[in-house]
Formats: sequence, C-alpha cells, structure tokens
Amino acid sequence: DGTLAVAFHLPGDRDPIRCHGRVVSEVVGSGEDERSERRGVIFIDLDEAGRERILNYLNERLDPFA
Repeated sequence: DGTLAVAFHLPGDRDPIRCHGRVVSEVVGSGEDERSERRGVIFIDLDEAGRERILNYLNERLDPFA
C-alpha cells in the first residue's frame, strides 16, 4: 500500500530515472479461482525528461529501420 521510491537505469544510460510509483495488479478469475495475473508499477511523478528518455529508448528498439 502507498507509494514507492523508484529508481532505475535504462540499458546504456549512466543516469538513473527517479520518481515515485504505485504497484498495480490485474485480478483474473472469481471466487476461489481469483488470482493476481500481472503486476506493474504506475509512475506517479515521472518528470518530462524521464518520460522522454524512456520513450526514446523504446522508439530506438521498436523502430524496424533503425
């Protein structure tokens, strides 16, 4: 419960990205079969510079012509 202090490095990047986050999970099934299927972290206060660094990293790796 609550927020987490998050810090991580993108591969090849010396400077960490820092922000706070909240853990989320996707619940599937019902009754006795209910379970948490996936977990993730939602970034709460990620600044624009950190967001750009993440997007650039993803775009470089997802671009088939790069």
